[in-house]
Formats: sequence, C-alpha cells, structure tokens
Amino acid sequence: MRSGIPRCLTVVTLFTLVSASLAQASGQAFRVRSFSASAFEGMEGDREAGPEGAFWVAEGGYGEDSAVRLSPSGALTRWRIDDGSGVEVFPLAVKWDPARAIAWALGYQSGGAAGFLYRLTPSSGEVVRTLIPFRVARLTLDAAGEPWVFGSGKAAVLSQSKLLILELPRFLSAAAGPDASGRVWLESDDGSILALRLADRTLLRYETAGAAFSRAAILPNGDVWAVPSSRERLIRFRPETREKSLFPFTLSRYSGDPWAGMRAAGPFVALASYLGPHVLLNDVARLRSLGSEILPEPSSTPILPETADPVQTLATVVPAEETLAFQERVFYVPDEDGRQLFVSSASPYNSLIWGGAAGEFLTGQRPIQWWRPLAPGEDFATRAFLPAVVEVRPADPVNNFFSELTVTNLDAAREVKLTLTLSGGKTYTMLIDVPVGGSTVFPNVIRTFRDAGASFPEGDVAGTLSADFRNGTGRAQARVYSSLPGGATTGLGLTSLDPAAEAFVFRRSLNGLKNTGRYRTNVAVANLCGFAGECPVLDVSVDFFDDATGRPAGSATLSIPPHELRQLNSPLAGFGDLNGESFSVLFQPFSTGQAAYDAYATVIDSQIQDFVFIRASAVGTSNTVSLSAVSDADGAGTRWTSECAITNTAGFDTTADLTFTSAVTGKEVKHVLNLGRDRGVFYPNVVDFFRKLDPSSVERDDFGPVRIQFRDFGFGFASSRTVASNGMGLGMTGLDPYYARAQWKKRILGLKEDSRFRTNLAIVNLGPTRTDPKAPVQLSVTIFDRSGKQVGEPLVKSLLPGQLHQWNQILSRNFSAAGDGYTAVIERLDGLEPFDAYITVIDNTSQDPTFVRAE
Repeated sequence: MRSGIPRCLTVVTLFTLVSASLAQASGQAFRVRSFSASAFEGMEGDREAGPEGAFWVAEGGYGEDSAVRLSPSGALTRWRIDDGSGVEVFPLAVKWDPARAIAWALGYQSGGAAGFLYRLTPSSGEVVRTLIPFRVARLTLDAAGEPWVFGSGKAAVLSQSKLLILELPRFLSAAAGPDASGRVWLESDDGSILALRLADRTLLRYETAGAAFSRAAILPNGDVWAVPSSRERLIRFRPETREKSLFPFTLSRYSGDPWAGMRAAGPFVALASYLGPHVLLNDVARLRSLGSEILPEPSSTPILPETADPVQTLATVVPAEETLAFQERVFYVPDEDGRQLFVSSASPYNSLIWGGAAGEFLTGQRPIQWWRPLAPGEDFATRAFLPAVVEVRPADPVNNFFSELTVTNLDAAREVKLTLTLSGGKTYTMLIDVPVGGSTVFPNVIRTFRDAGASFPEGDVAGTLSADFRNGTGRAQARVYSSLPGGATTGLGLTSLDPAAEAFVFRRSLNGLKNTGRYRTNVAVANLCGFAGECPVLDVSVDFFDDATGRPAGSATLSIPPHELRQLNSPLAGFGDLNGESFSVLFQPFSTGQAAYDAYATVIDSQIQDFVFIRASAVGTSNTVSLSAVSDADGAGTRWTSECAITNTAGFDTTADLTFTSAVTGKEVKHVLNLGRDRGVFYPNVVDFFRKLDPSSVERDDFGPVRIQFRDFGFGFASSRTVASNGMGLGMTGLDPYYARAQWKKRILGLKEDSRFRTNLAIVNLGPTRTDPKAPVQLSVTIFDRSGKQVGEPLVKSLLPGQLHQWNQILSRNFSAAGDGYTAVIERLDGLEPFDAYITVIDNTSQDPTFVRAE
C-alpha cells in the first residue's frame, strides 16, 4: 500500500453523510427532480410564485399536446388544446398571470399560417381561444398582464378586447423579455439589435455588424445575452451603455441547427442545444471576452398597429388530472475557469423551459427536470463508479486477474469513502485520505480491503467499486491486469462513471465482439443506481447481432441488483455455430428512467491472456463518431496495427462518410460506406484499407484519426483494437466530436513511469464541426503529482483538424518525473473545435498497452 491508509472497515447497506469537513468545491451542486412529462425544443414555460409554486409547461408529443400545470409534488393538470375542430395544435409556450390567476398558452398548427392564443382560467375551467393570423413563435406578458405574441415579422397584443397587430421591419421570429424597462429583444434579419418598447410600441434599432440573435436571455442586472445564428459566439449587450461584447462559444450539435433554449437563471446563462447532450451553465461575469464595442444611439420608429376584432371561441374544459411519480438525484457541475459544464451520456436536455432568479431552471425533452442549486454550505455527495474490480485465481502463475485502483480528488473534502459491492449484495467500505487535487494508488485494491480487515467469502472476489466524495467531486480509474511469469503484466483500463450523468440512457450498444478459436468475448452490465432513494433491480435484454448479415445471433436477459455486476461469459459460443470477428450487441432495459447502468465487453486473446475493454455507448445520440488514433506503423521495436468495426444501429439502411487523416502526411483519404439495417463492417487493418485507396496519401508507417459521419439522421457505433506484433493490444471506442467540443478541460488518471512501465500521452484535434474546415485548436497538458502539486510547466501544442501529437514517456522525458499517481489535465486554450486525449501505460516487458481516455 503506497498511500491513503484506510481508517475503518465496516459492512454497510446505506451510505450516510458523516459530519462535513471544510468543503473545497468551487462548482455548483444541483438537486434535480425528474417528472415523466415531455417538453420539446423551443417550448417555454413559467412558474407561480413561492417555493411550492407550480410550473406551467407547454407539453407536446406522445399525443399530449396540452398546457400543463405541474406542482413540485408531481400533481399534474392537463388542458388539451386544439383549433376547435379537433385538429391538433402544437403548443409553444405557457405564461402565468399572477394578478388575474390565469394562464396564457400559445400554439400553432403544423403547416398552417396561423396560431392560437388560449386564456385558461383554472378556477372555472373556462378556455377562450383567439386566432392569431400569422405564424407564431413566442409569447410574453407585459407589465399590465396583456399577452404579446411574436412571429413572422409581426407582433400582436390582445388589449381591451381588441387584437392589435404590428408590422416589425427586419424582425424574424425570436424574442426575449420584457426586461425591467419593458423592452422585448428581437431577432433581426440583418445583424442589427432590435428591441420593441411595449408601452409605446416603439421599435429600437442598434446598428451593428455581425450575426443576429437566434436566442436571447435577460439577466437581473439588465444584461442581454444572446446566441447569434452562427452558433460560434455568445453576445452580451448592455442597453444602458450600448456595449456589445463577444465571447467564444460552441455548443449546438450541428452547425445548421437552431438553439433549443436559452434562459437566465440567477447568475447563470443556461443553454441547451438542439439534439445535444449538453447543458452549459456560465458564470457570465467570468467569461473571457473576445472584444467589445460601443454602439451608436438607437433609431426609434413608432409602430402603428392594425386594430381588429379578435376571432374568439369560448369553451368550458374539464382538465385531466393525475399525480406523477418523480425521482431525484444530486448533480454536481465542476467549475472550469468560469465555465460550468454539464455533460450527459444521453440527450434528454434539448429544451430549456424556464429559468428563475434563484438559479433554478426547468429542462426537457422527456422527462421534464427541475434543477435547484444547493445553498452555499449545504452538504452533498457525488460518486465515481467503477463497474469491475477483481482478484481472481491469485495463486495461478498465468491465469489470474488483479485490480490496481487510482482515486483522484478534484475539489472535495479529503475524506473519501470506498465501497466494494460483491454479488449477493455484500458490501465493504473504508475511508481513505486523498488531498485536493491529489491521488491515491492501491496496487491491488482487493488486497487493500483484506489488509484493512475485510473477510471475503472463499474463492475469487469480483464486484463493483464506488468512491463517494463529499462537497465536491473526484474520479476513479482501475487497471485490471494479469500477472505473468517474469514480472510482466497485461491489462485494460476502466474509467469511472458518475451515475447521475447516466440516469436516462436507455439503449446502449457496442461492437467488435469476437468468437473464434483464439478469441472469446465476455459481456457485462452494472447497475449504477443513478437516483436517490431505493434502487430497483435492473432487468436488461442483451441482444447479439451478426454484423456481416444483420441477423440476430441470440439473446439473453440479465437481472442486476443495486450496485452489482452481472457478466455473460463467452455468450456467442452458446448460440450455435457462430464463428467470426464481426458481432455487436444491444442492451435495452425493460423500463426506462428507473436506474442508471453501464455495459461493456472484454475481448480476450486466449493464447497470450491479453484482453481489450470496449464500453457501450448510448444509441441514437451520435451521427458522427471519431476514432482518435488507428495505426499501421512501427514503434518501440514492434508494429502496431489497428482493426476497426463500424455498425449501423439506426434501424434503417444508412450511408456513412469515412475520413482518415494521416498524422504523417497531413492528407485526408475519404470513403463512402453503405450499410444495411443492423449491418456492420470489419477492417482487419483499417490504415492499410485507406492506404490502398490512396497510396500517395498514406505512408508505410502511418497513423491518425478516422471520422465516421452518418448521413440522413443515421447513427452507429465504432470501435478499434490496436495490437502489437506480439498480439498485445488496446481497445478504443468512437467519440462524438459534437459532444466533445463542449468540454474545455479533461483529465487522465493513472500516469506512471518506472523500470516496469512507461506512459505515452496523445492529444488529437477531432476535426471540423463548424464552418471553417481548417480551424486549429491549441491545447495545454499540465501534470500533477499524487499530492496535487503541479509538476513543471504545461506542455502547449497547436493542432490542425485531424492532427495527432504524442509525447512518448511523457513523465521522464518532459518532466524528469518517476513513480505513479500522476494526473494529466488537458485544456483547450484557443479554438472551438473538439479534442480528445488519452494515455497508454505500457508494460516494458510484455509491451502490453493499457488505454485510458481523458474524461
């Protein structure tokens, strides 16, 4: 044992916070309550006053096109909205008028040129529907409680039983406000900044160059924050001083997509991107500005309205009522130099419905989630979960498995709780001391538990491990390895997951499964328990496919108790005469939103006892995936060759555009791949495949990233297995570059160098996601030792799209450092494109590489 002496060991069934020590957290923790209701992109809501004030939500999809009142306790009242003849009206927004205790709802007919405004009186059930004679987009209330509707270059207000319609030159459709001065900020068609002063119906125009607002939010101090149509900047406009500032920013999943939501929430600007798995919380006072300008005084144009008698229909509606169950979890958002970023593995956050002055906000799609920031000083806990740690056949000189554990404390209290859960629910815990920013390493974590007094059942020990951090967060990483004669090892790397970030992933998939005379594949699922309270048993269907034919190969069902792991050993061998290297698997729980889970496969070379780890990804969230590095090149006295598997998981025929970027020549080689439904392709040497397509662009010794972009809403999974001449290898799964570009800072645990091991670290520009195909990124790599102290000065490197750079023996050659417990922090200093980073910890005797990706 090298550090982090265990202070106690007990058998527990529930983790309870002990008395809090001084919190180190610099980020923000949220208590998140999830309701089984839906709200899609662009929908807006409101909230009644008070801590128990109900939310008003425009609910759409799943046959539920309604205005909804949802209390924090889950009591739901639903008013269906239509056009009076039963034709569906898609809801856009609901606003609450507290003075009159009425709600206003806005909706439109798909394909129609008109919208409808609804006045709902909950006490009587009265609904008044008003025809709005243009395509509608936004709804707001003025200081008098009168409803204003915006869209298609027009605005309309229902005032004193009259409908007033205003033509707004150069206005498109987006609107935000009113602010404290009664101005609604508008999207222009020429890049100027527009505002409509509601009280006197005056249009203000601030002349400026640049893209127009596509979404905007107004902070309590009056600052207007907006996303331009280019999606590559944030704009801050201060009306009183007319100062316009730009800030670097990219989040929208696809460059042509609209933003689904932008809300002011206390000191934050909260954003969600269309189809994107991100919510970003910016402490806007701390963002780095790209420059500012003072705009001229605005021009003022009074707008004379056209007055009409509204076309209205009166009805009395009996709303539907039900009580929704809800689930809660705590999610912590670390502070990253003024950017507070939430990244989820799935995409239920593509709509921001409402934001409150206290920093609360409401997100959709499905479920609807209520985010409440914890008060300063309020205790909370976060968890880093590893799906497997083992000690198997320790006395066997060849066929054995052990687990090395590294725990890193990012910003939490020093006292960290480790919990080992075995099959059958038996749990063992110990408290360790990990300094803030530092790491603790256990060469054999099961032996550490034994040394601290754990009495394990006879035989092998295998289970899951969680590290619980108080008032902050941390990470864990395991190296599961076999010890061979002569001191050599072979192993694989496992990085931890935060169960709170995995809570709404439903289907997962992976590929690269093998079943031959030499190779076998095991498949495992772990129940992460992503919610507070009782965690149910997770029932999962595991369905295997032959990628060569697209046909099902067999299926199994797993029931996984809370915090436990279940594994299928060589399942392909049990499905009859299946032999090959191109199989995939789909994981699908029988119910969604009940528990978070992890799933993975290990591909085992039976001849040399080497194994490769492939983690499953969420299905349907990525139309683009990048394999950061594939190789066919000599290095360190061996040749490294990469296999590659690509599988279509879209459920229909699709086409993918493949691009390999040579790290040697800098040239690109492209290929169009047609994949039938549920089919995949396997390349035994993917670099050589591209070399044969274009020999002039790919050298004999070459390596680099591969990007796979599916067309027409297709999506899929990609993985690679890179092996040395002696058969030792590592596995890599594809990374979504649109997901990755939201991350400005990543970390890698477990760097080590001594007489037995060396560590290489690589950084990759994952390629263009915006309008500039040649946009570079500048990255820094900072090394910290186990005490949290920075080692030397950061390494800085600029990378062109698709470019890869690797530092061999990064600790000894660049920092004159040795030992274990080192952490690397990789940060994007300049540019907006996505990046990946990873290490390979290489056994100097076996030459086996352990792959660990930055998280």
